[in-house]
Amino acid sequence: MYQSDVQRFERSKNTDLFVTFFPLVLAFGLRGFLLKTGLPEAALFAAQALLAVFLAAAFLLSHHCYFRLFRYTVAERGGSGYPAESLTFERLCGKKSRIYERVLRGEMLYLAAPDERCAAYGKPSASYRLTVLPSRSACRLYYRQEGTLYCAAFHPDERQAAVLRRWTGQDKAENRPEAAGSC
Repeated sequence: MYQSDVQRFERSKNTDLFVTFFPLVLAFGLRGFLLKTGLPEAALFAAQALLAVFLAAAFLLSHHCYFRLFRYTVAERGGSGYPAESLTFERLCGKKSRIYERVLRGEMLYLAAPDERCAAYGKPSASYRLTVLPSRSACRLYYRQEGTLYCAAFHPDERQAAVLRRWTGQDKAENRPEAAGSC
């Protein structure tokens, strides 16, 4: 079983505390300053409303951009809650995880490199962005579930990519779609 986590920022307990509490301290500090300036009540109310909007936006953005990460699990053998020969995409936020997608070996068609697009299988009916990093640097896994073609953009590590290429038959030249000139 190979697991890798993809996150946007290098995290530690100190930076987590800073990202969580700095907007709160800043908003309350500015509110205290505004209360001492002697502003008219209408202006003070408007300034406090703007501070509340700032605080809500700061918490939402930190939750969306900083605390979110994706975990990719390639399980060659079953166990630990993962089916054998599968790739599982999970989104983690704090200690909570949610499985977004699970793809079995038999459903995988092609793993495209970041700068490669594959039209051999047709246009996917849905594309999933399963990474917090830029999409242009992501690999794309084309797979078919219940007759529907999907594409998942993600950032596997080298071992995971090698296993996925082996499962899709890309390690053999005759199974590559580009051999037929379509990718």
